[in-house]
Amino acid sequence: MTGKTLLHVCCGPCASACVPRMRAAGRAPVLYFANSNLDTVAEWRRRLDAARRLAAAEDIPLEVEPYDHAAWLREVAAGRENDPEQGERCMRCFRYNLGKTAAFAAANGFDGFTTSLTVSPHKPTPVVFAAGRAAGAGFVEFDFKKNGGFLESTRRAAALGLYRQNYCGCEFSRRASIAARANAVPSVREIAAYMRMGAAQPEGELLKRVEALRAEAAEAWTPKCVFARFPRTDPVWTSPGLAKHLEGCGGVYLVCATLGAAFDAFLRRKAAASGTDALIAQALGAAGVERRLDAAEDEIRQELADGETLVSRYSPGYGDLPLAANGDILSLLDATRRVGVSMTESQLLAPSKSVVAVIGVRKECA
Repeated sequence: MTGKTLLHVCCGPCASACVPRMRAAGRAPVLYFANSNLDTVAEWRRRLDAARRLAAAEDIPLEVEPYDHAAWLREVAAGRENDPEQGERCMRCFRYNLGKTAAFAAANGFDGFTTSLTVSPHKPTPVVFAAGRAAGAGFVEFDFKKNGGFLESTRRAAALGLYRQNYCGCEFSRRASIAARANAVPSVREIAAYMRMGAAQPEGELLKRVEALRAEAAEAWTPKCVFARFPRTDPVWTSPGLAKHLEGCGGVYLVCATLGAAFDAFLRRKAAASGTDALIAQALGAAGVERRLDAAEDEIRQELADGETLVSRYSPGYGDLPLAANGDILSLLDATRRVGVSMTESQLLAPSKSVVAVIGVRKECA
């Protein structure tokens, strides 16, 4: 082994693929968590916890750069708030975090430094290398995505139980990630889960039908969502079950998500075509509206105050919360005007692939 090499850790999962490859190359890695780009203290702590778990599993040291998002906004993002992903703001971010890493490596006798950023398929390796060289002397060019590095990172993260995020880190990348996920047609895997296939995946002719319907559904795909925060009041729709679910919550978000009338027309066409197509289309719709609700929760988290967290969704028809609550929630959100969702005489929602939910807001204990 050569002397110690400092590994900038963008997140635990990515770094999990780097450590064994560095060791195989004769280097002794030390983890360095420098991520002031992360948009909240809570997210910084989640990713730091994953880095600590990895350090413990690999029996290697972990050094931590203090979190200072205000400085990152000032020195990196100012004037670049509207840059696209992989634009100049991202390049500045690479140079900023790798500059911190280079300075720590030089001040503490490391023989070089590198970064886990090259694991990600969303981070162009030549750009990361250029940022590393610009950050300081001693940058070691490891292209960790080569030879299945990203897949290795997902496998090792799952095996080690590491938190895996769904956006790069800053508030700008989070917004872009939420928008992309909110508007995307569900994957084959997501659809299969709602086809009650368990762990199995569609194959052969069934897979062809699923893929064909995904493509056709994209033409009718206009998911919409509206949400708003309200103070919590008791009793809540005379539902003891919901009241118990919201224990400790000081407020609630009401949410309405829908795939719209065009998707209902798609469902009717598929129901007339065949039983198989009807099953796939219904599963596609169920997965799609849940995906939009998940994205709404991510949007809501951006509004939360420090220390606030969300409890799981609770919808009319679940437990003892009556379907009549659909109308109350729609009214409070003005959802008929805003996203085109109404309640039928039988107290169901129209369009059919629509969901309303109550999400509690709880203050975390210090």
